[in-house]
Amino acid sequence: MKKTIIASTLFIFGMIGCIGDDVIDDRVPEMVLITNLIDTLQVGDIYQFNARYFDNIGREKVANVIWSSSDPTIITVNNTGEVKGIAEGIADVIAAVEGIEGRIEDKIAIVVSESETSIVQEIRVGEIKTTSSYVLEGNFELVQNRNDLVLTLLDDFRTTEALPGLYVYLGNNPSSISNAFEIGPITQFSGRHSYTISNIDLFQYQYVLFWCKPFGVKVGEGIFSE
Repeated sequence: MKKTIIASTLFIFGMIGCIGDDVIDDRVPEMVLITNLIDTLQVGDIYQFNARYFDNIGREKVANVIWSSSDPTIITVNNTGEVKGIAEGIADVIAAVEGIEGRIEDKIAIVVSESETSIVQEIRVGEIKTTSSYVLEGNFELVQNRNDLVLTLLDDFRTTEALPGLYVYLGNNPSSISNAFEIGPITQFSGRHSYTISNIDLFQYQYVLFWCKPFGVKVGEGIFSE
C-alpha cells in the first residue's frame, strides 16, 4: 500500500512538473508554404513546384492554390505550379490561397540563368528551448536524405529522464500536437542522435515540438531558423 502511494505521488508530481504555460491559445496565422525550393532555374528548364495550405489552428487542408510570376518575361508559371525559365534575370514565384481571414501567400525569388537548375541546400536548423521547469536544450537539424528526412538532435542536446513520456513532433502550431506529425519517443537524453522520417516534405513544418505525451503537455519547442 505504501509503495502504491509513493508511486502515485511521483506520478502526480511528474505531471505537474511538465506544465509550462497556464493558458493555451491554439490559434496560429494561416500559412501557404512552397515546399520544394530551388535557387536557380536554367533558361528553357521546367520545374514543378508544390504548395501546402495550413489553417488557423495548423491543420493541413486542401485549398485552391493560385500561382503567379512577378515577371512572366523571365519566368512563367501555370495553374498547377509548373514553371519555365524564359530569360535571364530574377523573378518571384508566388503561391496564394484565399484563406479564412483573407488572401495569404508565399513567394520565392528565382534566378533564371544559363547555369544548371540548382536545388536549395537541403538542410534546416534550429535551437530547442524549454517551456517547463525541466532542462531541455540544444540544437537540431533536419536534412533531406534521398526520399526520407533525418532529424538530428545535435551534440549539445540535453534533457532529463524525469520527463514522463517525452515525445518529439513536427508541427505548424506550437500550442498543439493534434495536427502534428509524431516522430516518436525520446530514448536518448543527451548528445547526438537521429530519427528517420518518411512521407514528409522538408519545408512542410515550422516547429520541432517536445511533449509529455501521457499528459498532453508541451515541455519544449524549436523553430526552424532556415
